[in-house]
Formats: sequence, structure tokens, C-alpha cells
Amino acid sequence: MRKLFIVGCPRSGTTVLQQALNRHPDVVVPAETAYFHDFVGHLRRGQQRALQHIERDLDIQLTTVRNRVREPTDIIARYEEIAERYLARLGRAEAAYFGDKSPHHLFVLDRVLRYFPDSRVIVVFRDGRDVALSLSKVPWAPPGLFLNFSYWLRACRQHVRIRADRPGQVLEVRYEDFVSDPARICEDVCGFLELPYDDRMVRGDGTAVGIPEWEWGWKGRAAGPIDRNRVGAWRRELTPTRVELLERWGGRVLSEFGYDVTVSGDSTPLRLRLINPLSLAIWRLRRGLRLVGREFLPLRKRGRRARE
Repeated sequence: MRKLFIVGCPRSGTTVLQQALNRHPDVVVPAETAYFHDFVGHLRRGQQRALQHIERDLDIQLTTVRNRVREPTDIIARYEEIAERYLARLGRAEAAYFGDKSPHHLFVLDRVLRYFPDSRVIVVFRDGRDVALSLSKVPWAPPGLFLNFSYWLRACRQHVRIRADRPGQVLEVRYEDFVSDPARICEDVCGFLELPYDDRMVRGDGTAVGIPEWEWGWKGRAAGPIDRNRVGAWRRELTPTRVELLERWGGRVLSEFGYDVTVSGDSTPLRLRLINPLSLAIWRLRRGLRLVGREFLPLRKRGRRARE
């Protein structure tokens, strides 16, 4: 069984692609595991907590972690167990691909491919103005349009590096092209995976497989028919002043990824140079304290979390 990893900046359309792939008879893509981000490299308690979330979201039972998992063979075996238990629960043991749609794996892709060097990778990308707008509406992202745009810029830098380092192993999918012409993009995806195209990928609603109930509030739209209603939402919902600030800051990157801008250059406005670093530092401090809690606080004292 081959491995497929779907990555990208969060809110770039990875769930829409996941739903299309789940309608293919040879592909299974569960809810986000974040295995290489939240499990690999963490302390024992953090690993236990990560597996608890995987068990809950995939509705499977895994072998209990008694000691910290750190040996490469054990890390691979634990991931294979996740895949096998999930496929067995669905009765899909014959699937050609076990997919993992965890956007944050974008930032640890070298680690992912160290353990599964022959896997395939799909990077989904989207207009940063729409990404920042969408991220500002979900409960687990930092508050504020500009903080989220800075995160998109960071994801773009990683995307460019992956493009250069992994030719032939990585397929890039532009969200706007996918929702505008899903059949063409799904044919490209199937060709990349060396699978026959199946038109069920673009017909009807999503399967809802791979979307946990607690994530439905911000992912439920992806389980509906593929549509392009959210393309260019920034044009309708952002003020001209905010658009100008975003384009002055990231216009060069937007242009490099094929998006039109009205303001050229790449000069961070003064107000963002002053305010954004402080806001980002505060958010990172709070996030760091939560991560420390994941590693050290007893499991019984921690509640459910939104995926970070």
C-alpha cells in the first residue's frame, strides 16, 4: 500500500481535494493525523495525547504507548498500524493508497519523506488574500488578517523549497483551478498517482469521510458539491485599504504564484512592521504554553483541542 501526503497552508482547499479522492475506489484519506507534526519527536506524554486524538478522529483503537517512540522502525510501524486499523474499519484493505491530509506536514515534509521516501506528495495552494481571510474566521488560527497572511507567506517559502528539492515526487494543485475545472485537475491527480480516472471524484456531494464532527463547523462546506463560490472572496469582504496593505507586503509572492495584484513591490508597511511582530510573538507564546501543557500535564487534566 502506497502513501500519499496532501499538504499546504491551512484553508487552501486540502479538504476539498481529500473529499474528491475519497470518492475514488483506490484511495482512502482519513481525518488529519498530524502524525509527523504532533507525534514524531515529542515526549511520551505528548505522543500519548497525539494518539488519543488520532483514535478519536479516525474511530480506531491503537496499541498503547508505554515508552517514548523514537526509533525509525517503531515510528514507521506505528504509522502503518494507523493505516491498517483505519482501512480495516472501513473494509478498504485493498486500497492502493493510504492518504494523509495534514496541512501542517508541509513544514515537516523532510521528516515525512525520511520515513516514507517513496510516497507521493500533493501541495495545494491558494490566493493568500483568501487564505488569510478564511483563517481569520476559524477558532484555532491566530486572530487577525495580517497574522494569517504572514503564515501564508511562510507556507509559500516552504512550498518553493519543496518544489525545488522534490521534482517528480510532488504535484502542485492550485485551488482556483481545481474548483473551476475539477475534472481536469482530478485527471492530473490520477495520472500523478498512476491510477485510472474515476468521474465519481467530481460528481455529487463529498463523502464526509475524513471530517470529524468537531471540525464540521469550518470544514462542512467541503463535503458539498465542488464549487468556486469562495474564489476571490477577498474582493467582496476586504476593504481596499486592507487589500493594498496585503499586496504591498506580499505582492511579489502573490505574483510568483500566478495571482494578479494592483500594487507592486514587497515592502512591509510601517504599521505592520510595528504591530505584527508583537501580535505574532504574543500568539506564539500562548501557543508555546499550550504545547508545553501537551508534553507535561497529565492527560486527565487536558480537554479536547482544536487542531493547531
